[in-house]
Amino acid sequence: MAKIFVVVVVLSMLCFSPCLSTKRMMTGGITPLDSSEIKNNPIIKRGVENFLKKLNQDQGSPDVYKLICGSVPEASSQVVQGALYRVKMEIIPVPVDSANKDRCIRDEEANSSLLANKSPVCFTIWSRPWLDESKSFIVQEQECQEVYNL
Repeated sequence: MAKIFVVVVVLSMLCFSPCLSTKRMMTGGITPLDSSEIKNNPIIKRGVENFLKKLNQDQGSPDVYKLICGSVPEASSQVVQGALYRVKMEIIPVPVDSANKDRCIRDEEANSSLLANKSPVCFTIWSRPWLDESKSFIVQEQECQEVYNL
């Protein structure tokens, strides 16, 4: 009888432990990311770099101003044929000679005139590493809505 009880307890723990996890990506479900997850996620970092590069190539005066990342206040992830990240980023136009940051600046690092020119942009990052290079990492601009509802 005791063996049956132990087996039932072990099986219960195995079956229900995934339900107890508070921070796990659910297939198809949108999961908000906290600031440390945003900051430390290599896919988001790469997506920010790619998106800024594209914005700077498309802008009108690349010799005078460069767009840099002011912050990434919101992001979410979703498991759909890979990982789909929705990112809201604040961009700041700065003179080219002072645009040597390769990461997002923090508000305390920027002067007030820079912060006054922050503009929100939103984009998605679709990471599917098993596909060939042209399809494995796609970054696309989106209309800015809440990153959980794009």
